[in-house]
Amino acid sequence: DYHLKTLARFSEDIRIAFDQDEAGLRATERAIAMSAIAGIRLSVIDIEDGKDPDELASKNPKAWAAAADKPVYAMDWLRQRYMKMFDTKSASGKKDYTNLMLKVIASLQDAVEQEHYLDALATDIDASRSAIRSKYSQFKEVSERRYKRARVEPVQSGPDPHAYQDQLLALLMGYPITRRVLETIDNEPVFASPERQFVFEFIALHPHDSITEVPDDLQNTADYVKILLLLAEELYATFDANERLREAHDLVRHLQKDYKKSEINKLSAAIRDAESAGDDKEVAKLLGSFNNLLKQDKE
Repeated sequence: DYHLKTLARFSEDIRIAFDQDEAGLRATERAIAMSAIAGIRLSVIDIEDGKDPDELASKNPKAWAAAADKPVYAMDWLRQRYMKMFDTKSASGKKDYTNLMLKVIASLQDAVEQEHYLDALATDIDASRSAIRSKYSQFKEVSERRYKRARVEPVQSGPDPHAYQDQLLALLMGYPITRRVLETIDNEPVFASPERQFVFEFIALHPHDSITEVPDDLQNTADYVKILLLLAEELYATFDANERLREAHDLVRHLQKDYKKSEINKLSAAIRDAESAGDDKEVAKLLGSFNNLLKQDKE
C-alpha cells in the first residue's frame, strides 16, 4: 500500500511485474484491490515464457523494454491468466474461475468497471448475465455476513466505555493500510486518556512504519503498546485489507461521535452557568459554538 501510494505521487499509470508464479498471481490480486482504493490505473508487464522480470531485464534488456512498453490492464491480465488455468467448458472449471473472478471484481471501487467485468465473466463461461449477477449478489451477501460476524463490536458500556478506542489503535498500529482513514479526518481525534492520545500521535507521525515491537519513542507506554499489538493479532488477523479498512472507518466514526457528544455536553453546562450569571454576551458566544457543533453533527 505504501509503495503504491508513493508511486502515485509521480504517476497514475503504474505497471507491475511480479514473478510468473502462484505468489505473483496472489500479489497481483492484492495490488488490484489496493490500487482500486487508491484510484490508480494498474497494469501488468506481461512476460512471455514465464520468465522472471529480473532475469529478462538482465539477459535481454531490449525484450524487457519492449514488454514494459506494452502493459496489459491488470484486471484483463488476471482474467487471461485465470482462463488459462481452468477449463471454462466444464462445470467445475466455470465454478472455480467464476469464484476467483468475483472475489477480484468485488474489490473494484467503480460500479461501471464492476459491471464491465461481470459482463465479461458471463461471456467467458458462456453464461447468462442474470446468472452471473445472481451469483455476484450471493457472493456479496456472504462476504457481508462474514464481515459482520468477524468484526468486533465497539464496546459501549462496562468498566471502560472507551475500550473501543483500543481496538482502533490496535488496527492502526498493527496494519499500516488502515492509517489511510487519517486522511479523511478534518480534526485530530481526541482520545479518552493521555496514554491513548500519546500512542495515536506517534502513529500519526509515522504513517508508513511497520510496528512489530515497542518503538523507542513509546517505551514509556511499553505495556500498553504490547497489549495493542496482541489485540491487533487476536481480533483482526483473519480480516482482509478491505475489512480492516471498513472496521477502522467505523471505529473512527464512533470516536468522532463520542467527541462531539462530549463537547455538546460541556457547552450545554457552560451555557447554563453563563445564563445563571446573567452574562448575555457569553451566552450568545456559547450558543454560536453550540449551533455550529450541532450543524457539524448533522453533516
